[in-house]
Amino acid sequence: HQPVLKKLFLLLNNRKIKGEGANIATVISLVKPVLAKFDCGDSDAAHEGDIGQVASIVILIIYGIEWFVLLFPNLVPLARPASSMLGAVLCLLTFQITSEFSTESFNAFCYIDYDTLALLFGLMLIVVMIDESGLMVMIEMTLESKVRWWFLSKICFICAVLSAIVMNDTICLFFTKPILEAVRKHPKMSENPLPYLLALCSSTDIGSALTVTGNPQNAMIASIEDTITYHNFLLSMALPCITAWVINWLMLLVWYRQSLGIVGAKKSNTNRLAHEEIKKLAKKPQNSRKSGPDSGCFMSNCGCLVPREDQNIIQNFDKEEMIIRKDTLAAGNTYKLFLIFGIILMIVGFFVGINIAGIAIGFGIIFMCTRSVIESRAKAKRSKIELVDSESEKYIESVDWSLIILFTGLFIMISATVQTGYPDKFFQAIFDSCKEDPKDQCTWMFAFMILIFSNVISNVPVILLIKGYIGGTLEQGVVSRKNWMFISWVCSMAGNFILLGSATNLIVADQARQAGHDVLTTINHGKFGIPSTMVCIAAGVPILLKTMI
Repeated sequence: HQPVLKKLFLLLNNRKIKGEGANIATVISLVKPVLAKFDCGDSDAAHEGDIGQVASIVILIIYGIEWFVLLFPNLVPLARPASSMLGAVLCLLTFQITSEFSTESFNAFCYIDYDTLALLFGLMLIVVMIDESGLMVMIEMTLESKVRWWFLSKICFICAVLSAIVMNDTICLFFTKPILEAVRKHPKMSENPLPYLLALCSSTDIGSALTVTGNPQNAMIASIEDTITYHNFLLSMALPCITAWVINWLMLLVWYRQSLGIVGAKKSNTNRLAHEEIKKLAKKPQNSRKSGPDSGCFMSNCGCLVPREDQNIIQNFDKEEMIIRKDTLAAGNTYKLFLIFGIILMIVGFFVGINIAGIAIGFGIIFMCTRSVIESRAKAKRSKIELVDSESEKYIESVDWSLIILFTGLFIMISATVQTGYPDKFFQAIFDSCKEDPKDQCTWMFAFMILIFSNVISNVPVILLIKGYIGGTLEQGVVSRKNWMFISWVCSMAGNFILLGSATNLIVADQARQAGHDVLTTINHGKFGIPSTMVCIAAGVPILLKTMI
């Protein structure tokens, strides 16, 4: 398209080409061929269902299978990123085959949420920089506690409050690693890190419901309904969110009371295996077992037989850890202050209304480049070698690209499913009689359907579906505002229902898996998430209906 763009450039500079005046009509005629290649059409028409019945059925089958595979990734030898991309490719192939390979039938790139991907990339880059600077150790020290239930309570409170200020995805990316590090250093916590990961996921989702900047669906709803302000949204959501947070916190304490040491904990699996090993050794002949100082083993405090060469490592663990912490906190104070100042500016930008994805990726790159220059100069000075940047590539490789691939595939699959038109038809069949004021006319059915759809096709597409269906029937004003607030709160709570219900769940599960704690599975999450979400919604909806303004 270089010839067209060249003409456009000259016209915009008030020049004339072959008698054509530099007017709006000429500019539009020249721009159209270029923009047509990137035209995604009307986003509100994403659920018209004009792709054909055969293609729709095939896509629904593909999405159903992939949704099940993403829930239970251990059933097939494919990780979640590979599964999501496979589903996306199959959906695109279905569109292309049924449309006889027409390039205008479905443009996958129009349905990828680039803002979300840019936000994830920027935040992950910032997390890498925070880890490199030693700030992560400071966060870890803030959370640490020898009392397990108090440690979990601090996670619930801090993450809920911060997720109301900054977007919930940000909090999960910042706090997963420090929480896992704190758990790893506590023998009893490391036996079962699941309660602390669930506390992180659930608290961030509940806290994010409090403000319009807490999560993407709240921000989208605020842009749809002009009468929603930061002030009236906060006042309306305060009591329901506090109620849901208290219920979730108490349920965590009761549900995992043994792991948290509230009631006598069960004998750990590690100790049981160690005692079984000791019994086996006891059955051996006396002369076949070494004893005394030359035996090569010693008995640790937990009852485990540990090689003698590892004895000093275990006994001096706390001392070495304190030395590492002291060195980490003392190093690079100027860069730490630079990071803190930048993060504060980033949060201010969130409140002012600047594009959060642009802020995140901008500050992430600035932090990375600054750190790379500092490290490269230090290496060159020490080794007296040429100044070469070898750090930035390492930092970029530290970004979790598999998570970005996972969300890219999910965006394409979800948009393809919405394009079939069946979700919209389902909404019409159920809410046709109460679409003028669904929060009052069919309160619990409306809440239940939002809960289910948020976990099947994700929360942001649900907002678009509801906007296309009831957006035109609700008059701007109190009724419309209260309905959108109702939708926003239930969507946020629905993120705790199953593992695929919220991006925060997938972020925490993926980071925990990479750290060697593959405990946040669909079944483990659902055992607590499903009852907790149901109780929170049941208790919060009546309060929400009375407190909305």
